[in-house]
Amino acid sequence: ASRGGGSFGGGGGGGGSCGGGGGVIQGKLFVANLTQEISSDMVAEAFAQYGPCDCEVMIDKSNGRSRGFGFVRFQNEAEKQTALASETWVGSVQVEVSECWEKGHDPRAGKGGGGKGGGKNRSSPYSS
Repeated sequence: ASRGGGSFGGGGGGGGSCGGGGGVIQGKLFVANLTQEISSDMVAEAFAQYGPCDCEVMIDKSNGRSRGFGFVRFQNEAEKQTALASETWVGSVQVEVSECWEKGHDPRAGKGGGGKGGGKNRSSPYSS
């Protein structure tokens, strides 16, 4: 498991954007609804049930606190899709899991994915 450092690229982006380019990033998920107590290791432990993965909780450089979201990268797309279709709990918190879109290509974001608080209005991947 990775600890917050920025090895995933796109760590400075807001909302659900995860990198630069176009389209969905293979094997990578955006994870939201993370509390201040949730570490990268805790996320890795929760998502390991779907397959080997690297996890990173994004940290605010100015104060060292969690930004409330992170990324999970699986070795293959099938493991990613299994995780995406499942309800995942990290500790006592059910986290929001969604496709990781390259910056500027998220079809859900009318205004580019938003910044602080942008995750509040995202639609849930669990609704049918």
